Amino acid sequence: MKTKLFTLIALFCVLALSSCKKEPLPTTYSVTFQASLSGYVTARVFECNEMSEKLYANSIEYVRSQKKYSFTVSSDMISKIKIHYTIKDSPSDGHNWIQQVFILNKEGNTDIALDYMTIVGKLEP
Repeated sequence: MKTKLFTLIALFCVLALSSCKKEPLPTTYSVTFQASLSGYVTARVFECNEMSEKLYANSIEYVRSQKKYSFTVSSDMISKIKIHYTIKDSPSDGHNWIQQVFILNKEGNTDIALDYMTIVGKLEP
């Protein structure tokens, strides 16, 4: 009788501990354009894997200065992002890449602030 009770209690403890598995936190990122913007600006935020292959993209239409845009990664394979933007109706019309690849914090948030010191260029980083 004691053996069955002990076995039953041990089984209950194992099941209770194994069911308390912690869910992983999502990987998120936020992008803020801190520089003043003139013209119609659209941005594409490309989610990339370890090999820098673009797997997913998020679009931001009519980017506003000082507004934080937040996203959750589309897949566990995503480890970094690249940002491309287009300016229309402005003296600086054109397509530009932010010349940095942003490594994401796994199971946490990565804040990205783009300001007038951010390096931009025509080629993908």
